[in-house]
Amino acid sequence: KFTTGDIDGYSMQKRCLKPDGSVVWVNVHLAPLKVGKQNAMKHLCIVEDVTEQIKAEEALRESDRIKGMLLANLPGVVYRCAYDREWTMQFVSEGCFALTGYKAEELLQNRECSYNDLIPPEYRDLLWEKWTRVLETKTDFQAKYPITTAASERKWVLEKGHGVYDEKGEVEALEGLLIDITDLKKQEDEIRFLNAHDVLTGLYNRRYFEDAKEQ
Repeated sequence: KFTTGDIDGYSMQKRCLKPDGSVVWVNVHLAPLKVGKQNAMKHLCIVEDVTEQIKAEEALRESDRIKGMLLANLPGVVYRCAYDREWTMQFVSEGCFALTGYKAEELLQNRECSYNDLIPPEYRDLLWEKWTRVLETKTDFQAKYPITTAASERKWVLEKGHGVYDEKGEVEALEGLLIDITDLKKQEDEIRFLNAHDVLTGLYNRRYFEDAKEQ
C-alpha cells in the first residue's frame, strides 16, 4: 500500500535478531521522502529500539496479573473509597460478593447502595468520628463492627485502613481491607457467656457478680 501510494506511511512493532542471537524489539516508522526532482520512490525509515519499554510493559502486566490473583483469593475485601459520609467506593475487590452479598459494581459510586447503607445506624457516627481522628493524626484505622448483607444477614467485620493524601496533605481517599470475623465474634461471645454464667442453669455465676462489684 505504501509503494502504490495508498498510504503515506506506517509504523509497526516487531522483533529483530541481532548477530549474537539476542532479540530486540523495535518500532519501525516509514515515511515518503522526496529528493530533488527525482520521480523515483524514496522513503525514510526510522528504527527505534523499544526493548526496555516492552520488558517494562510485560513486567507490569505480570504484576497486574499477580495482584489480581491475590485480590481474588483474599479472605476479605480490598477497597478504595472517598472520604464522605457514604464511604463512596471507587474500587472494591472480588471478595465483595462473598462478604456483603452485593457485586462490586453495585457498590461502586453507590450505584445500587452505598457502603454506609450496610452499616447499622448506631455505628455510623462512631466510625465517622474514629476515621476523622485517624486522618487528623495520619495514623492507621482499625475497628470491629457489624454490617447487614443483601440477604439481611448480620456479619461482623474487622476493618483496617489508612488515608491517602495529596501533596498539600489533604485527604484524597481511604484505602483498606475488610475481613469477615463473624465466626470469631461468635466464639468470643460464647466464651464471654460461659465466663459469666453457670453452665447448667444459665444463670449469672459468682465471677460475674464479683466483677460487677469491682466496677
